Amino acid sequence: MTVLSRPKVGDGLAVAVAHRLTERDRQILTMLSRHRVFTTDQLAEMYLDHTNTAQHRLTTLYKLRLLDRFQPLDHRYASLPYHYVLDEFGAMVLAAERGEDPDKSRWRADKALA
Repeated sequence: MTVLSRPKVGDGLAVAVAHRLTERDRQILTMLSRHRVFTTDQLAEMYLDHTNTAQHRLTTLYKLRLLDRFQPLDHRYASLPYHYVLDEFGAMVLAAERGEDPDKSRWRADKALA
């Protein structure tokens, strides 16, 4: 199992993300803030042309701490598709774009992955 290195949330991350975030990415963040969780296939169908394209872009958003993800097991212990939720930095980006105080965001790690 490969563990991807993810940066800490901070000013350096904000600079790295500022020029990479697309309007489609913002739409994905907004949709996740409203509905909490979507699978790779659901996000691919809504926003991207192919599942493979979705996997690559969602992994990038995960590495940038905008999204978090988990992969549940079904009753046969088989892996299901990744499920994506908003990560702390994604919630901060949305709050800033709405003119809200990011520190007063309703996002909480324990609820995001619950």
